Amino acid sequence: MLNEHGEVVGLATFGEKNSQGLNFAVSIDLARQFLEQAHVRPRESDFTKSFDLALAQYERPGHGHALRMFRELKDSHPEVSAPNEYVAELSKGDDRKTSEIRETREKDESSRPIESRRPAGRISMPVVILVAVGFFLVVVVLIVIAVNR
Repeated sequence: MLNEHGEVVGLATFGEKNSQGLNFAVSIDLARQFLEQAHVRPRESDFTKSFDLALAQYERPGHGHALRMFRELKDSHPEVSAPNEYVAELSKGDDRKTSEIRETREKDESSRPIESRRPAGRISMPVVILVAVGFFLVVVVLIVIAVNR
């Protein structure tokens, strides 16, 4: 669950199958507490750091070293589509199309923090951890409900 600034504020856990819109969530504070107790320290992946650096190069006039950086990401992570899209775009050299794409992206992403500009095909470790915590909490809730019946 995200707030209006794109920040994680909760973790959706489960919903009632026969009731539309009735879902349950766990506060991100509870999930963080669980992670701290388990001595788990989420961190940004090397891919994400490299992708953000490549995006910064892309934003420079003439795109800096973005093409080289996106090619390296494409080669090292073929399962992720976002670097491929940038490589294809930058390889064409069509300045008009590049400008149009950039304007569209700026409109779409201007209100989102850079942390939310991640490739859709890659799941970061903190997300995996939060899903695992959510699953664990769902199991605990279901056990408590079953015991109290």
